[in-house]
Amino acid sequence: MSLVRIGSKPPPSFDDPLAVLESCHRKIEERLAALARAAAAPSHPDTASVLREFMQYFDTGGVKHTLDEEASIFPRIRGEGADELLETLEAEHRTAEAIYLAVRTVAQRIVEDPATAAEAAADLPTQAAALDAAYREHIAREEAELFPLIRALDAAQLRAIGLEMKLRRG
Repeated sequence: MSLVRIGSKPPPSFDDPLAVLESCHRKIEERLAALARAAAAPSHPDTASVLREFMQYFDTGGVKHTLDEEASIFPRIRGEGADELLETLEAEHRTAEAIYLAVRTVAQRIVEDPATAAEAAADLPTQAAALDAAYREHIAREEAELFPLIRALDAAQLRAIGLEMKLRRG
């Protein structure tokens, strides 16, 4: 089994934590697009597997991504004129987590009982759109406002962030 899909780039190295964060953002966007397709067709035979993959990513990779930011990056830039931005980003994390839990509840019902998928999924398109909007705004803010602050960190701090990210993933 290959860990890299044919035609895809190899995953970024933890030597470049900013590239890892950016790669995570693209993965989140891909999963949100898949969620939107599944929400539009809850009775499709592939919907349950798409929803399982979506939940698996957000339950693992999504959690690690948030920890990368809140435990490894935010403390290193706090107090550098970024406190208001960090408070906003943390609040956005909590909002996205709450929306995700609502989506996950419905997705889990669809996965567990595909026969009632259409009934269970009545609110899924609205919830999926809300989650997508929350993440798109959040990702845009991070890439425009947070990423330049990360780039300004010294090499030792970036190495430490990369190591912490790597350790989080085993």
